Amino acid sequence: MDQHKNAEGLAWQISVWDRMVPVYTREIDKRFEPIVERVIKWADLKPGQHVLDLGTGTGSVALRAAAAVAPNGRTTALDISPDMLAIARRRAASAQSN
Repeated sequence: MDQHKNAEGLAWQISVWDRMVPVYTREIDKRFEPIVERVIKWADLKPGQHVLDLGTGTGSVALRAAAAVAPNGRTTALDISPDMLAIARRRAASAQSN
């Protein structure tokens, strides 16, 4: 496939997710809370484990996973959208300071 088309497609996809940040923070994260809880329960995470959350969005699953694997575990969260990842980072920093 053409590298230029790949780059254009990736830029378009990133822009779509970046524009979704307000909708996620206002509505979607709240609606997904029961699903996030089920995912965490299904994963049966234990303290000390390491978790990789690909496509973390605003970090909802990663934050719950981090709490489940604490105190010696580690959660790494990645996302294609810098704006979504910025929200996840702020939420993680806030959770650590509480």
